[in-house]
Amino acid sequence: MAQAPRNLVDILESIHTTHRDVDPSIDTGTGPISVTLYTVAAELTRTEQQSGYLSTVYQLDIADSLDRDTLIKLGGNFGFEIDSGKTAGVIVTMYRIARPEAGLTYTYYAGSQISTVDNRYVFATAADAVMNGDNADVYFNSNAQRYEVNVRAYAIASGTDYNVAPTTITSLITDTTNFDGVVNYYAAFSGRDPLSSLAFRNQLWIAMQGLDRDIVGKLMTLMYSIDPAGFDDVRLVPSSDYGTFERLAYVNGKVGYDIYVISDSYDDTIQSGVAVGGETYILLNNRPVLAVDRIMVDGTTVPFTFLSDAAPEFRGSWLANDRIALATPLLPAQTYEIHYYYYDFVYNASPGLVGNNVMFGADVLIRRANPVAILVTGKLSTTSITNKQDAVDGIRTAVEAYLRNPGTNQSSRTFVTTLDPGDLQNTISSKVAGIATFTITKFNREDNSVMDIEVIELNGKTEYPVLSANFEVI
Repeated sequence: MAQAPRNLVDILESIHTTHRDVDPSIDTGTGPISVTLYTVAAELTRTEQQSGYLSTVYQLDIADSLDRDTLIKLGGNFGFEIDSGKTAGVIVTMYRIARPEAGLTYTYYAGSQISTVDNRYVFATAADAVMNGDNADVYFNSNAQRYEVNVRAYAIASGTDYNVAPTTITSLITDTTNFDGVVNYYAAFSGRDPLSSLAFRNQLWIAMQGLDRDIVGKLMTLMYSIDPAGFDDVRLVPSSDYGTFERLAYVNGKVGYDIYVISDSYDDTIQSGVAVGGETYILLNNRPVLAVDRIMVDGTTVPFTFLSDAAPEFRGSWLANDRIALATPLLPAQTYEIHYYYYDFVYNASPGLVGNNVMFGADVLIRRANPVAILVTGKLSTTSITNKQDAVDGIRTAVEAYLRNPGTNQSSRTFVTTLDPGDLQNTISSKVAGIATFTITKFNREDNSVMDIEVIELNGKTEYPVLSANFEVI
């Protein structure tokens, strides 16, 4: 049995005792013998302390005693690197009110900066946003009554603070006469803070436990080995969970596991091809798909409809039937290019899991967990020295933090089962400065509620809460 490292006094006393037991006539307390024994005891003390520290390192049971450099080196032994953070990405929409003129091209160049209304969170476009006046009708958004084109942008710094909500990026820092404004219809995703030492220790601990675990443990270990920073939380739903498992008709009597991850990590790609002729639907290769930006046929942008697979069997997975519908069938030999955004962690992790199905003896599918929109509205009054918009922004930040991980200060999101309006009220009151009074007027699931304010239940396995775009504080 392992014992705690001894100090110098204890080791020296132990050596003296051993000498007295062997030959009581030798005086070990004075003279050269005493000096020699002291030197030996000092070296043994250092050896035991180093041995004890190595035991702590490899057991990972006392995280506070491990410095960050040691954890990084230990992780390297097992193929893990500590996450240094990631910049958030977002799809933004550049728009013009006036119809683009034929023969003209309107460009907002790559590297141009845009931001939230207060210039607090700045993003830079990753490519040119181009609007061709010869195809003006393709860009027209009848709902907004303006001409729009999408482009991807990245935060200028890493961190979760840049995961801003929809419709919050509205300022053009880099001036232009080609476009009248910008808006993000989608939330910014994938911004991550540098991983804390404790969180990295937990990843290593789970991975090491997985070296000798059952099938569930092995699957969890495999998930972390694929990309420990690509998702926030994970749940495993076996086919024996009849009330939750959604592929019973497809596993054909085999054991099945659906792995649900909370992940908004996404990337973009261009899918190209040559038409056989008559195609009105094109299946997108990299699935699941977040959004489709544009389709060009023989170099000309054409109208389309993006059809996201909402069927419970395969939605949110690489087996989803995510596709586009064309307004006009393709002609033989026409070439097409489709620019779209897909959830890259789910897509990239899926082949690794399928490749291990034989080892696991099960039908395994990784899926993006279902985001559940939580409606939050409220009435606010502020102190005389507080700017009301600052207070509203603070409330939004507090609500988003609560939905990510209720009851903690962690920035990563987690699967939860209960959201209590009373807890949220207390969170806002304690964390948002400058509030005189704040009253929650609505707190419920947008997809399933019976009252304006209620305790929200989630299954904690396949769904996670996100703030509704209808958030409002008056």
